[in-house]
Amino acid sequence: MNKHSSNNTGFFQRATLSGAVTLPFILAQYAKNTGLSEKEIAYIAFGVFTLAILILIYMLISFNKSPKWRKIFDSDGNYTDRFKNKIIQCVILFSVFTLLCGFLQLKGFNPRKELASEGIKWDESNMFTAIKNKDVRSVELFFEGEMPISEVAAKLILSTNDKKLIELLQEHAKLFDSNKCADLILQLNPNYSYSTVKINNKITQKTIKQLCSNPDGIASVGNQYYSYKQQYDSLLKENKEKALKLGSLQNCINKEWENKDKLIEEASLFKLSDHSTIRDRDILIGKININLRTGMNTDEHIKSTITEYCESEIRSIEKPSVEYIDFWEKQYNLIAK
Repeated sequence: MNKHSSNNTGFFQRATLSGAVTLPFILAQYAKNTGLSEKEIAYIAFGVFTLAILILIYMLISFNKSPKWRKIFDSDGNYTDRFKNKIIQCVILFSVFTLLCGFLQLKGFNPRKELASEGIKWDESNMFTAIKNKDVRSVELFFEGEMPISEVAAKLILSTNDKKLIELLQEHAKLFDSNKCADLILQLNPNYSYSTVKINNKITQKTIKQLCSNPDGIASVGNQYYSYKQQYDSLLKENKEKALKLGSLQNCINKEWENKDKLIEEASLFKLSDHSTIRDRDILIGKININLRTGMNTDEHIKSTITEYCESEIRSIEKPSVEYIDFWEKQYNLIAK
């Protein structure tokens, strides 16, 4: 009777240990059949492993403090005896093989296969569709499969205003080509497009910083900023030279009126087809040519044309707008600091 009971106990213990080894894989297969990805199963396995380790630690620490544990372990309290107990051994085996299961699931994870199993082809247009539909899971699979993120995709994600999608973009910033930072910011600038993205809000600014705060991104935005600055400085210089040449409105009128006869002579010979480019002065001569051909060639008409020309010239030398300069300077300072 005792021998039979001992055989049953031995069989039960072996079955329990075998269960501790195989249970993680059985549960993993079940989870996979329910639609969970290998990566999700791996994370669950890591969580279960952590929980099992915490339980094991608790059991070992509380062993001497609790008579119930000693009774369950059938031990006199010796530390090494605890590891001989089948319950402890089961927990240890379960923990180890749960961890192993997690690593195997993670190793077998393939984002492209996951997408294919859902009928989604591996191409950028399908990623755009997933972004527009706010399909976070599919977008994450595209990113984990290392699909490059273009400036169009980045703008599309920001325009969704979806927190999870934007966080995914920030987490996978390395997939974005930093040389395209200026193009991305250009598309986000409301002065250039009908973008619904508020470029000055904290989320957008944080995203731009994560995508572009690297040498390539800083160079891309810096080149754009300095290009506009050079254009501005050049235009400012031209306007100053023009202002010195024209002087006041009255000075401009008087100067042109003094050369009235020469203007009329040039205007009588003026042909638009002879000019590949039109200068400011050609506009004045062309208008006087029209005056001559339409019979509006009195001094009053000529002086009125000169006055209109001078007023237009004076208006054109106003200080150029710094709006674009300020915009690009802010974006450059954002990522360069």
